[in-house]
Amino acid sequence: MITHTSQTDLRRYQRYEIDNVVVVTPEGVCQLGDISQGGLSFKCLYLQNLPETYQIDILNTSGTHLENLSIEKVWESREKKTNVADIFAQRVGVRFKGLSSEQESNLRHIIDHIQM
Repeated sequence: MITHTSQTDLRRYQRYEIDNVVVVTPEGVCQLGDISQGGLSFKCLYLQNLPETYQIDILNTSGTHLENLSIEKVWESREKKTNVADIFAQRVGVRFKGLSSEQESNLRHIIDHIQM
């Protein structure tokens, strides 16, 4: 018997959507799409030429700032703007790599705050 598994069933960590959070990449600032303990996705207004591994910062409007998070690109899509409502040119999914215990704790704090 063949069963189909959805993408969310394959995820190791639950993802949460957050408003008012930005991701700072080596090439600019993007908007956070969703986040989990294992990784995140973000969307950019302009195309960025991002390497396979790099560091990002995450900032939110309440003043939380996670710095120098090492990540690895998992997927990337370049969007075709077909109408005025399509403002993002690129979407990227990444996984965290080698976070320090302090970075993991701060990440957990952000995610726990979302769940409240």
